[in-house]
Amino acid sequence: MKNFCFVVMPFGGLFDDIYQQIYTPAIREMGLEPLRADDIYDNQPIIQDIMQSIRDAALVIAEVTGRNPNVNYELGMAHALEKEVIIVTSNKDDVPSDYRHLRYVFYNSSGIKWDSKLSRELSATMRTVLGRLNIPITPGPVLHLDNGFYQADIVKIHHYESKGHYFYKLNGLLPLSEIKDSHTESYLPDESHWLADWNQEHPRFKVGETVKFKVTKVSGISSWNHVEHARNVNFTV
Repeated sequence: MKNFCFVVMPFGGLFDDIYQQIYTPAIREMGLEPLRADDIYDNQPIIQDIMQSIRDAALVIAEVTGRNPNVNYELGMAHALEKEVIIVTSNKDDVPSDYRHLRYVFYNSSGIKWDSKLSRELSATMRTVLGRLNIPITPGPVLHLDNGFYQADIVKIHHYESKGHYFYKLNGLLPLSEIKDSHTESYLPDESHWLADWNQEHPRFKVGETVKFKVTKVSGISSWNHVEHARNVNFTV
């Protein structure tokens, strides 16, 4: 078993957006790397690569919306290999009767903030499954977007009342390349990164909110009254 999550799903359109904007950050939040069939570059028959990827994956996510025959074929392989599979769909009728008895994550892509809801439910399900498998959850770097922006979920807020500063803990860590300490070669085991919002009367973000931001400065690692081994991140949105 390797440190990645294999995603079985159709390609193109909204499915690519879901993979890149929801599945990928949720998987990396668990300390795993996402892998989809179109990410595999080899000269072997593709079905051989897919079977090997399913066999080696720590976890499999199957997006069954649309009853894509390739998806159902690959889902069948995952079940035959006795892999842990999280089934996801936007249409309950797309879950065939052969495995409708299994739990699945449902989303309504026309609902209000459906993407945030799907992200939360998928993360919660993965956390439960990985815990049952005794696979440690180690958050990876914060998702790096285009144009120098990053994306991360806020998991905790600290308000420094006497100064009016707000600090927002990121669910994950900035890549080491963003940290300017000349001697930084690895993260500390309990290191955390916080968006520093100086001199604010009101909080800008909420716990659970997904934030896109650009880094302007990262502090050295320090210990504060509310947390040890933390870095403050100056940012713009």
